[in-house]
Amino acid sequence: MALPSSGVTDPRVPDAEYRFGSSRSSRILLPPLLTAEMLTSDSPNPPATKQQSRPRGAYPRPNATTRSHHVHSVKELALNVWFDPASLVIIQRLDQLELLIQQQQQQQQQQQQQTEQVQPPVDRSADDLATIKTASSAVIDGDTSTLIGSPLYYSSELSRLTIETILSWSVFEGKFDSSTNLKALVISPTLSAEPFLAKSDPRLERLELDLETCTRLLQTFLEHVHIANPILDVPLVTDYLYQACVHGIGWDAPSCLVLLVCALGAISESFQEHHEASSMTARRSPSFHLGQKYFEAAQMRLGVVLRTHGVLEVQCFFYSGVYLMAIFQPIKAWRCFVQTAAMAETMVFSSRVSGNLTNDLRCLETTHWACLKSELELRLELGLNQPNPLGFTYPTFFPALPMEQLSREESRVWYFYLAETAIRRLTMRIIQLFFRNQTQGRFPDAYQLRESSLDFEVQASEWTASLPPILSLSSPEMDDDVLKFVLRGHLLDCYEWIYFPYMLEAIAHQTRDPLTDEFVVKGLQMSVERIHKNRKGFKHRHHGVWLMLRSCTRSALILLAASRCGATEELLPLGWKDAVMSAVEMLAYWQDEAEDSRDRLRILTELVESWPRDGLQSGFGAGL
Repeated sequence: MALPSSGVTDPRVPDAEYRFGSSRSSRILLPPLLTAEMLTSDSPNPPATKQQSRPRGAYPRPNATTRSHHVHSVKELALNVWFDPASLVIIQRLDQLELLIQQQQQQQQQQQQQTEQVQPPVDRSADDLATIKTASSAVIDGDTSTLIGSPLYYSSELSRLTIETILSWSVFEGKFDSSTNLKALVISPTLSAEPFLAKSDPRLERLELDLETCTRLLQTFLEHVHIANPILDVPLVTDYLYQACVHGIGWDAPSCLVLLVCALGAISESFQEHHEASSMTARRSPSFHLGQKYFEAAQMRLGVVLRTHGVLEVQCFFYSGVYLMAIFQPIKAWRCFVQTAAMAETMVFSSRVSGNLTNDLRCLETTHWACLKSELELRLELGLNQPNPLGFTYPTFFPALPMEQLSREESRVWYFYLAETAIRRLTMRIIQLFFRNQTQGRFPDAYQLRESSLDFEVQASEWTASLPPILSLSSPEMDDDVLKFVLRGHLLDCYEWIYFPYMLEAIAHQTRDPLTDEFVVKGLQMSVERIHKNRKGFKHRHHGVWLMLRSCTRSALILLAASRCGATEELLPLGWKDAVMSAVEMLAYWQDEAEDSRDRLRILTELVESWPRDGLQSGFGAGL
């Protein structure tokens, strides 16, 4: 079903590109453990008089070795034979995985040979690119995808576009090596204590849900949380909330989900909302206190949720992760997203094998997609799931579109969902291509990637052009709502990854190349734009606030590193110092709530104080 038209038609953008295709032809999955074909070809019908010959490769079974010495009944013989195909399937599964690995290695070698040659520009037509889907749906050579993805080991020394990587650059002379252990910082509890959490044990409290309050919290949740990840069946959740308020909260998945919805509604805020001087003002508010009580009550029910199996159970873990992200607990949130992915994949796999393509499957797919995006972002930032967090790939199909008629606002939300997925896919392709070409954390032959970089620029530009008018990024940044704000952030991520190899070589290793200097200049400009374009959301608490702090701080450090490097000082763009000072202001707002923000604020402040006395009046190179 196509989404409603926004009123303006781009001849290069087929309407079908804005639907979430679910055809099997667009999906790339590893063979399931037991498919219908396997059952047909391998599962024996119990023979009446003759034992089926054992397939080659099946391991010996104790009962099978004694059949020549014992007379079994027909039923016993049939049962003994029945288990052999399962053994064969296990071996076949291993063979398939081995074959995929071999193919992966061959494709990597081919790709390496291709990147060693200067490739001619790629000929693209308006029919092939110029759409969101085309800009990102193709998977790069060497990609193997499951619903979750298979991490592949390419190198134990990967330079990643993170704060910790930049702090290790030689231009900082090892001053901040002690600050490169991010996990130690984010595991630490909130710096400013929340006394209300110690006043009572949530296990001993009787939680009463007021219908009026919960209805208000549900509405806030739908406006500020659900809009970014439209995974819920809203009428169903509304009914669950009503039942919980009227009959009391239970200990099942619906009750857990209702509590999480109320918790997120209590701590969520408008994108345009006025903010105090510190984030802890909101953190200590009665509304936040109420949200924390709801969340604690929901967490007590997660153990029960694990015992059951359904869409609501999956969503409970996802929203637990969303809440933890909003209160700066990224490692705990990552654990929730991993659990969500495991539960969702199991259910989606079972549904597809059985052919049960229901509305529940659509909810599962969208929940799984939302989880994959969040899990990957955290994995890249935290360096989790070693040895190689960059080996992750997104599935090649889109989740199914809701079957019911969508309103204009609902259509806009789904356009956003598709556009966000597409730009993240493109970003992952960039990451995988460039980082497969690293040599001990460096890009010594970065010039050979020039054509690929230009091609990725074209794809990013075409993604931007393909956005429907209701999500167009051509309007001023200060007029953005939260959806446009998020899309701009992802587009900046895409560009920064394109230019990172060249900035790494020029700044960290002081290696300039006339063929790639333009990418260094563009990368530094993107660092300035990153901070300025995110300024509107500096004090907005949401699912991605911690990641926004990380990306803006990273951009500020890149600018400061370039200013300390003689080879790149002259390439700094106008306004770079203003951008750094804006990042300092941003971190100061959150410093009492997140220890890593306080530590990064200390680093930026120290670097800013090292500027010359007239540093704020005259800039390096191109100036302020």
